[in-house]
Amino acid sequence: MRLIILSRKWITVGLVSFCLLIFGHPTWAQSSSGTGFVVHPDGYILTCNHVVEGAGKIEVVSSDSKRYVAEVVEADTYKDLALLKIPAQGLPYVTLGDSERARVLDSVIALGYPLGIGNEVAANEGKINAKRDSEKIPLFQIDAAVNPGNSGGPLVNDHGEVIGVVVAKLNAIKVLVLTGSIPEGINFAIPILYAKSLLKKAPEIKTPAKPAGKLSSPDIFEKVSPATVRILKYDLSENPQPINPLALKTITITLPNLLKNAKPLEMVLIPHGKFLMGSSAEEQQTAINEMTREFNKLGIENETISVFRSSILHEGPQHWVTLTKDFYIGKYEVTQAQWKAVMDSNPSKFSGKPNNPVEQVSWNDCQTFIQKLNQMGQGTFYLPTEAEWEYACRAGTTTRFYWGDDPNYSQIGQYAWYIGNLSKQNHEVGTKLPNAWGLFDMSGNVREWCQDWDGAYSFSDRVDSIGHQSGSSRVLRGGCWSDDARFCRSAYRLRVYPSGRDDNIGLRVARTQ
Repeated sequence: MRLIILSRKWITVGLVSFCLLIFGHPTWAQSSSGTGFVVHPDGYILTCNHVVEGAGKIEVVSSDSKRYVAEVVEADTYKDLALLKIPAQGLPYVTLGDSERARVLDSVIALGYPLGIGNEVAANEGKINAKRDSEKIPLFQIDAAVNPGNSGGPLVNDHGEVIGVVVAKLNAIKVLVLTGSIPEGINFAIPILYAKSLLKKAPEIKTPAKPAGKLSSPDIFEKVSPATVRILKYDLSENPQPINPLALKTITITLPNLLKNAKPLEMVLIPHGKFLMGSSAEEQQTAINEMTREFNKLGIENETISVFRSSILHEGPQHWVTLTKDFYIGKYEVTQAQWKAVMDSNPSKFSGKPNNPVEQVSWNDCQTFIQKLNQMGQGTFYLPTEAEWEYACRAGTTTRFYWGDDPNYSQIGQYAWYIGNLSKQNHEVGTKLPNAWGLFDMSGNVREWCQDWDGAYSFSDRVDSIGHQSGSSRVLRGGCWSDDARFCRSAYRLRVYPSGRDDNIGLRVARTQ
């Protein structure tokens, strides 16, 4: 881990588990973030109550980018403190100090995750300017710079002990009984003494009888930052309302050279809306555990397991996406007959089956197909963005699959062609059950190219997300006939070079309204 010094600010530049998260323009309208810190290695975390208050779901992201769903053990709204619990053990944790020993002009460091600035812990040095013991809720007044995302983070003394819980300026107004404005450069922290009643809900946490020796700022950062976590609050009431598939408009695209008995190119109009994109920490961990057990039984090397594990972790973090425009998407995957009608060729390995999905097509091949399709004067066609694809696939659901969580994979065979069908090839499109919006084979049969460059998700809310603007690989979605069930989930994503072809790779087209 490397430390960059910016004036009085210390910012870590560390490795993320998969690749760097690229931030756009976060809105944080329906989901927000804050900071917390581990007070016991068995997953107990202290933060500010306002960071988690009213959440439909709370997710904790550890310093090594692992994600956990948290539950509130106990909250004190008056003191603005909350104790959380995550299903983890052996976590790095902080040393709690004696906040009553703190004095005015003592040096302190405030750690946290600045909202909208990055995904790494930042630390800001300062001093205690005042001890506001006269307030209804006694506070430390500090001059260390604090961003709203830092709320709930640790305030650390020069012995490396946590003596307070940082409160961002915007929320300090709620805590303090003050009049007038708060001057620039003044922020606050709740003395750790006032978390005493909450900490009794965790296993015993001992406070040192005497402070340890003084540490340098970099040493303090190295000691405390691994135990500093990001906390995400989701408002799950934002789920889209069910849409009647019978009310969705369907159009048929005329392909002049299409075989007489071939399925037509039908497209369904998908209404604009908002959804939670990606998978949760629990879903990812379940998939990883299942995969690891199965691969170990088969004697598959750890290196291969690690690659698939990273691929599953690439499904997060979950984030809200708003699509502001209606769009059309194929009712079925593009068939061999439809491809041949446009391209006058059929590259498929399993050829001679006009209503089976076309395969052995690269992302580059798809662009040529779409270019020729657009020349027919029936609208503007394109590969769907990843966000459009997942929104259409989920059809209003938030479960692992668009038919439910299916924990034992007892239902997937009704909806998808996958390895459990023991078919060893793809099948005619539309022969399994559709999703709630009348789209077939969004799970299984062939993987489907998306328009986006591959890249890591951010925690930010997105509007009309088009993914990353550059990269080396494009995105495939939906799983295929040769995939295990866990790789046919709605959130699963795979990256492949745009020139890549395989007998399990096809496409589904989208069109502007």
